[in-house]
Amino acid sequence: MPFMQWTEMLAIDGGHVDEQHRGLFEAINTFHEAVAQGHETDAVARALDFLKSYGEQHFSDEERLLAEFAYPRLDQHRRQHQQFLEQVAAFRTQLLEGGSGLGHSMSQFLGSWLVNHIMVADKAYASFLRGSSGRLQAYDGPTAKPG
Repeated sequence: MPFMQWTEMLAIDGGHVDEQHRGLFEAINTFHEAVAQGHETDAVARALDFLKSYGEQHFSDEERLLAEFAYPRLDQHRRQHQQFLEQVAAFRTQLLEGGSGLGHSMSQFLGSWLVNHIMVADKAYASFLRGSSGRLQAYDGPTAKPG
């Protein structure tokens, strides 16, 4: 059984956004499985590289969409994205400084952050966009692929 299970309760647009989020779930599950099999150092390094590059692209695309529709909570949403990237950078620093045992704390952070962010912040913007345009307009962005 995967560490994180995608459910339709997490659906935002039934399209690209959900596809990207599912990809993040897959990447986190791949990471979690590698750690469970004792490949923590390699798994942490790969996960951090993926999360940094993918996060920057996904967040940029999402923020561009929200700016286009003048989403009133864009600054708060952007801060959440920045805090995520800062935490990823902090994990990277810990890894470079020889920190061990990052796998468990990263799994917990990633699982909690992603589900909470989707269920609260992303659901809020989805509701706003549906009200603004009559439908949520999915954006074209990168597709997450487990690293």
